[in-house]
Amino acid sequence: TTPIEPTDLQRTKAEQLKIVLKRSRQETRISQQSASDTETGKGGDEVRESEGEEEEETSEEEEVVLTRFLEHLKIVRRKAMMRRSRNQGLVRRQ
Repeated sequence: TTPIEPTDLQRTKAEQLKIVLKRSRQETRISQQSASDTETGKGGDEVRESEGEEEEETSEEEEVVLTRFLEHLKIVRRKAMMRRSRNQGLVRRQ
């Protein structure tokens, strides 16, 4: 069987989700560093620490969304392969 390429739209959505996830992780690291600086007395305030926790939750949420999307993409590919295989079988019979 031939592997099925994702459509441009599916690929674009997956790439966008990856970018969002990457940015969120970067922001989380920055916030965690700010929180760490606050704890060691290097500056900042307690608000930054709570923002870091909020962004971390968002990052986990985005990771779940990306994982679900990729699982959905696998299912779509599998169904497309089955359809293609079934259609090829019908064409051969005729």
